[in-house]
Amino acid sequence: MLKNKNFNIVLAIVIAVALWAYVLGDVNPTTKVTVRDVPIEFINEDTLENSGLTILECSQVTVNVSVSGPRTEATKVDTSDFTVEADVEALQLGHNVVRLTIKGPDNVEIVSVSADKIDITVDQLITVSKNISVIATGNIDSDVEPYVVDMSRDSINVTGAKSLVNKV
Repeated sequence: MLKNKNFNIVLAIVIAVALWAYVLGDVNPTTKVTVRDVPIEFINEDTLENSGLTILECSQVTVNVSVSGPRTEATKVDTSDFTVEADVEALQLGHNVVRLTIKGPDNVEIVSVSADKIDITVDQLITVSKNISVIATGNIDSDVEPYVVDMSRDSINVTGAKSLVNKV
């Protein structure tokens, strides 16, 4: 029976599967997993806006988090298991560096994060009234004159970062 080639192949496969199941089930080796694109939450934005300021730009809005733990636990984690927060309450006008706070599940250890600080540029928050003007674009036949049927407003309020609102 041990001289039968097919029997030896089947026996080798059965032993390999049994060893694989033992290692995963009983030993449960430690493994490292990277969870990509975990979103950064900006907290206390309302306090920043109450100070007349707003976020103009941010160096990044997601981070990658590497965790280590038992294989059965580490392979189950995803972006919803993490909270990454940037507290923007005390930011000043101009360039700021903000430290991130990262929290994850208890059954794995956070090994590394792609960024522990981010750059945030803050600008004045303004509201400006802008006049509305209608401009016809596209191909218009020479014998047709375009006209506005109804316009409910002559102006609109635009709110945002001063440097962006001035471009409107």
